[in-house]
Amino acid sequence: MNKLLTLTVILYSLMFSSVSFGEWTEVVRAPSGLVFYVDFDRIRKNNGYVYFWRLGDYPEPIGGKHNSVKSYHKVDCELFRHQYLVQNFYNQSMGKGDLSETYDIENPSWAYPPPNSATEVLLEEICK
Repeated sequence: MNKLLTLTVILYSLMFSSVSFGEWTEVVRAPSGLVFYVDFDRIRKNNGYVYFWRLGDYPEPIGGKHNSVKSYHKVDCELFRHQYLVQNFYNQSMGKGDLSETYDIENPSWAYPPPNSATEVLLEEICK
């Protein structure tokens, strides 16, 4: 069990360190002040789905410790829905500093963006 945990930690460290060097492009600002960025160089398409990394930069720390989040998404552009696959929370802006929490989401459910939301604008940009 310890070997599996160690291997998982090493794998995530390598995977997430490569994400930190991406070029983030601002896509939309939510009314709350949350700013969403996308690394357009890392968008991938496979079996009719689009996969991408999103960076959310909070105007105020969430829970007193999270200033930003990098999340990996799977998008079904035909039905205009998405799934969160991974979420990594950081203690500094723009996904910098220490990784304070990470979630690898098992059996993710599909989410549909509310009309006129920042997520709707983001998915429209991804599905172009």
